[in-house]
Amino acid sequence: MSPHGSSRSASGISAESGLKTSRDSDGLWEGHKVEEVATPRAFAVDPEMVHQFYNMRRSQLLAVEPNLAYHALVRLKRRFKDHLTLVTQMWPISTSGQACAM
Repeated sequence: MSPHGSSRSASGISAESGLKTSRDSDGLWEGHKVEEVATPRAFAVDPEMVHQFYNMRRSQLLAVEPNLAYHALVRLKRRFKDHLTLVTQMWPISTSGQACAM
């Protein structure tokens, strides 16, 4: 079955909630170059550092709230069950239309 449209969101959607992104003005993501924490090579070189980085990112989610854009994506998913939502940040929209941490 084909989706009734699709949505794609990138790191900027998380910035609105107060999370640092790889698009910050200094070009760093929590003090790291993206290539140091978000590539298969980074994981191969230093898996412990990559795990620490993402564990820290997950813990930051506890201190912020999803913004209006996240709520809009959830409403789309609830209204159109076949709506395809692609996310590149850490608040994925589940198949039930619930956003993690909401």
